[in-house]
Amino acid sequence: MEIRTFASGDGSEVVALWRDCGLVVPQNDPRKDIRRKQAFQPELFLVGAEGHRIVATVMAGYEGHRGWLNYLAVSPEWQRKGIGRRMVEAAEQRLRSLGCAKINLQVRKANTEAMAFYRSVGFQEDAVTSLGKRLEIDEPEPADDGKLSPVKAIPGYTLQYLTREPRARTVPQWLSGKETEKVRRFHRRLPGYRPTPLVRLQHLSRSWGVTEILVKDESRRFGLGSFKALGGSWAVFRSLCRKLEIDPETVEDPLLLRGAQRDRIGRITWATATDGNHGRGIAWAAEQLGHPAVVFLPRGAAPSRVESIRSHGAVVEVTDLNYDDTVRLCRRRADENGWTVIQDTACEGHTEIPRWILQGYTTLCAEAVDQMEQAGIHSPTHVFVQAGVGGLAGAMAAFLTDRFQDQSPRFIVVEPKNAACILASVVAGDGRPHAVTGDLDTVMAGLSCGEPNPVAWEIVRDFPSGYVSCGDFVAANGSRILAHPLEGDPAVEAGESGSVGIGLLDLLVNRTDLLPLRKDLGIGPDARLLFFNTEGATDPESYRNILWYGAFPAPQPTRTEAPR
Repeated sequence: MEIRTFASGDGSEVVALWRDCGLVVPQNDPRKDIRRKQAFQPELFLVGAEGHRIVATVMAGYEGHRGWLNYLAVSPEWQRKGIGRRMVEAAEQRLRSLGCAKINLQVRKANTEAMAFYRSVGFQEDAVTSLGKRLEIDEPEPADDGKLSPVKAIPGYTLQYLTREPRARTVPQWLSGKETEKVRRFHRRLPGYRPTPLVRLQHLSRSWGVTEILVKDESRRFGLGSFKALGGSWAVFRSLCRKLEIDPETVEDPLLLRGAQRDRIGRITWATATDGNHGRGIAWAAEQLGHPAVVFLPRGAAPSRVESIRSHGAVVEVTDLNYDDTVRLCRRRADENGWTVIQDTACEGHTEIPRWILQGYTTLCAEAVDQMEQAGIHSPTHVFVQAGVGGLAGAMAAFLTDRFQDQSPRFIVVEPKNAACILASVVAGDGRPHAVTGDLDTVMAGLSCGEPNPVAWEIVRDFPSGYVSCGDFVAANGSRILAHPLEGDPAVEAGESGSVGIGLLDLLVNRTDLLPLRKDLGIGPDARLLFFNTEGATDPESYRNILWYGAFPAPQPTRTEAPR
């Protein structure tokens, strides 16, 4: 581990670490504490880094009489490895060089683990009483240019949210209607293509006091149970055309690339990292085009998802890493073996393929708009879209904004609480994407991502009106609601990553605690709400546990009247 001085770009990651370690309290704004330290003895603010990741901090100080230690933190999964001791020793060394003779620190009496740790590194309890006087009250600051409200929490629901006015509506040229129509023409030529259903839940709409609840059901896409093949197939096809120096618009049958033209370039191995659905989409696309695929999955991957990928002939490796580190492993292995990476998140030197993947997703939104028009339904007023790295959210927001212009809907981005990298990045307020760390554990496996996609970031930063992170029970409730609809409404098989938006709407219209958020989002009787069920029961065991045995139960409701 490298121990170094805090750098200006470390702020968001350090604050996330402090939150993981329970060091952030209401009376202390951590970002203000960082700015205070940068203004006074910044050389005594240390971070411990393992590769690219900050796993430990300590903030030391010396006022000429005594030294102090604050914000000693070690990421939970890196604890009990001697890292805390090394951070204390590094701080002591710097204080000793300044002539410091004694170090003081404060520990809450209830924190017995911290007390035991400090005793183990030579600290003893002084027979003194700690007194304090606050000279400045830290109030939450706007995280942006004044347009953002502070992030808010709903007690008892493990739910945080932030609402705002959209900052921009300028759609990137590569996601304009002219470009996305090319994508749709390609998909229409694929074997087995047909538009997936747009499910209209009319009885639920009346029960919940809104005009329309519409669910685009991607559980039936190409028989794969997920929308992901739309992005993967387009990216694989475009990549092949690039290698063959062929204009993709001149290829009438994309599967012709399996024949003589393929012999010109030989067999290409496609590689990707996935939580399940994206990997199956890439394996399926490679199978259709007659090329091999290698797919990496993070630890804890559901066996059913692993086997579904293998069923398309792909080589599958389950790692002992989280999703983001699995992505990095995939790229290293691809570089070593000469494979082509088809990944839905970008990095330096890998931006074109993620753009193609986002373009591929727009087909499902184009279908939904056509289906609404055919049913005589006006444009949606609200679109709830779940986010992992933010690719789907960015693609949907861009397509619908380009389509409806000044009448574009409000976009609400929904994430798991343990992997809410989009919300964390917006709250950071510096305009850049930021990672969240930890094991990212959530039943919403397809959304278990800690790093935003840089290709989609500016869209998900600027276009939405709301960002919500929520606990697993919200997704589980959504699955139960869609599987057991009101009489007269069709049932929808929605996996955990596909159902979280409906689960959130249930809270918004039926829980008094969420009335402020419902009002902020403008959800009333005229609302026409569009959701994307991005997956079916791709993990049958988890789905069965949710439906049969009530896994991830919700807090008991406090009922309220539906909005009028």
